[in-house]
Amino acid sequence: MLKNIVKLMLFIIAIILVIKGATIIGYAGLGMMFLGIAIILGELYIYNKQYT
Repeated sequence: MLKNIVKLMLFIIAIILVIKGATIIGYAGLGMMFLGIAIILGELYIYNKQYT
């Protein structure tokens, strides 16, 4: 149960990073978007690892 809450909070933080990064011009915004996408891809990897 706690694991699912942590995953949900990480997903929400990642979405916020991507949206906030899109509003910032320059490398800082790009870095924020890359970090958000990396978190989302990491969560997808962890989720799909159980099916392989």
